[in-house]
Amino acid sequence: MYEQQTQQEPSNQSQYQADQIQQPPPGWWSRNWKWAVPTGCIALVGGGVGFFVLIFALIFGVMKSTEVYETALYEAQTNPAVIEHLGNRIEDGLIFTGNMEVNPSSGYADIVIPIAGQKGSGSLYVQAEKVAGSWEYYTLEVAVHGSDISIDLLEE
Repeated sequence: MYEQQTQQEPSNQSQYQADQIQQPPPGWWSRNWKWAVPTGCIALVGGGVGFFVLIFALIFGVMKSTEVYETALYEAQTNPAVIEHLGNRIEDGLIFTGNMEVNPSSGYADIVIPIAGQKGSGSLYVQAEKVAGSWEYYTLEVAVHGSDISIDLLEE
């Protein structure tokens, strides 16, 4: 019996020592992965969306600052017939459609600009070509939405 006890004592003692050894504390990733993964995914998606919004805003900002766009909008904003149908404060919409190519001495524009005032809204149709640094307008017309009214801004 004595031999059995001596054999059991070392095993009890080694089990006791194993229980006394503590595991190292879990690392940062083990403690925080449940919020770090969704936060990282949201940050990536938000960064991607933000990048595309920035590119979109830059492109449309540059195109809206061209001479042909600004001149066409100014003509619509100061035309008495357009003011009569749309109101005094005529503003352009966020997005316009069409094609535009502008170089220092040449270019073309075939665009439709949404415009709106206090009384109504419409579309400003512009077709122009830039030759030797100056724009020649072929179409500069406002179509009033909700009616058959079309105002030619090139007629004087």
